[in-house]
Amino acid sequence: MKAVSKIAPDCDQKLMQVQNVSFFYPPRSRKHKPILALKNIEFTINPGEFICLMGPSGCGKTSLLRLMAGYVFPSEGQILWCGNQIEGPSVERGVIFQQPNLYPWLSCSDNIAFGPHMAKLPEDEVQETVERLLRAVYLQDFHDALPHELSGGMKQRCSLARSLATEPQLLLMDEPFGALDAMTRWEMQSLIRKLSIETITTIFMITHDIDEGLALADRIFVMSELPGQIIREFKVDFSAQAVANQSDRVEINAEYLSLREEIVNLLT
Repeated sequence: MKAVSKIAPDCDQKLMQVQNVSFFYPPRSRKHKPILALKNIEFTINPGEFICLMGPSGCGKTSLLRLMAGYVFPSEGQILWCGNQIEGPSVERGVIFQQPNLYPWLSCSDNIAFGPHMAKLPEDEVQETVERLLRAVYLQDFHDALPHELSGGMKQRCSLARSLATEPQLLLMDEPFGALDAMTRWEMQSLIRKLSIETITTIFMITHDIDEGLALADRIFVMSELPGQIIREFKVDFSAQAVANQSDRVEINAEYLSLREEIVNLLT
């Protein structure tokens, strides 16, 4: 069941609208010209969706995610959040990068509690949130562990819990499982699918792994090489089928293999 956010109002329709967005990298020196990184990007994200973004290395995927987070701003076009132009970062949009970036001096529990404390939520509510999320990411036995005492997968689970602690409406993830071994990666994929359903959190995730995208997403966007443009959109339901079958794994059938091959051809 989704907890009602105590920090940000809910937005029922068109959570985010990316409207004809282009973005230039600044010139490296006076002798160089700005580099067009993203060109005419346009899409809408609706509440509850799980979208995966794929594309060649260096095509502007992370730049797009940073624009959506409000860390940087479009050179052209606009990005609307619940109908209003994004003016900067917000607790409504959580961000998880490939490296967990936990505060090394804080325990697992205190890392998770950091956002709610900054939002000045009541202490009993903060502790309830921390306990709930520790259980959700299977870290209930590691309350007091410091980041250096956690494995890579455990750090990423703690980072996920920290991002969910402020109850964001949109979770932006930049290859969050890319540095993990195969088994831990599969466990994290199962976990994020479970949490996305239980919390009805909207997720936008960058991935280089086609199978990961097919296993998790409702929609897949494929980008071109620089300047990055969205060249194809695929609607997929393999994750929904797995959930309906109460399975942790998607069924690799003829439809799956055909779609996988089509995406491979676009990326190569």
